[in-house]
Amino acid sequence: RFFLHVTPVDVDDLPDDRRGHGFDNLDFGFGTYGTLQDGKCAAFRNLPKYGIESISTGQFSEAEGRIWHGEFIAGK
Repeated sequence: RFFLHVTPVDVDDLPDDRRGHGFDNLDFGFGTYGTLQDGKCAAFRNLPKYGIESISTGQFSEAEGRIWHGEFIAGK
């Protein structure tokens, strides 16, 4: 599994059930959004249409927790 957390510039842009968390949870399985070509893998996921402050992504498992992660902060 991969996690993909999108933090909006304005928390009011989030769906009601996500406002308390402060980010949109777009977690996904590689089989649904990923591809493997020439030994390289990539995943493609549409992002929300609101202004984005940051994106945090990575991979996790039930047994190990977070395996790796990275973050992009808009404007930096």
